Amino acid sequence: MIWPYLFVGGGIGAVLRYSISLVTHKPGSGFPLATLLANLLACLILSIVVIGIKDLDPRVKYLLGSGLCGGLSTFSTFSLETFDLILNGQYLICLSYIIVSLVCCFLIFYGVWILFSV
Repeated sequence: MIWPYLFVGGGIGAVLRYSISLVTHKPGSGFPLATLLANLLACLILSIVVIGIKDLDPRVKYLLGSGLCGGLSTFSTFSLETFDLILNGQYLICLSYIIVSLVCCFLIFYGVWILFSV
């Protein structure tokens, strides 16, 4: 049964995500740093779980992958913040947020793949 692992991992991920937002909150900065950092951290954890550790217990994969990373990262918040940036006319910040998010998340997976493929 995997539900307990998903539940615990998701709870930890959600608390971690909220903690990142508390630490990085800077009113009026415009750039959604907390969501970017949470998504980058989730990509790092997920890439290590999926690519890096070959013999990881499946329960731990659910705890860390679907649970923790699912609670930590969020595409819905990324989309909302992107939409808000457009509505507020912050097009350059919006474009840089999209590019930095996508490119850095991809590079994390690529970097972990290279690290563990050697």
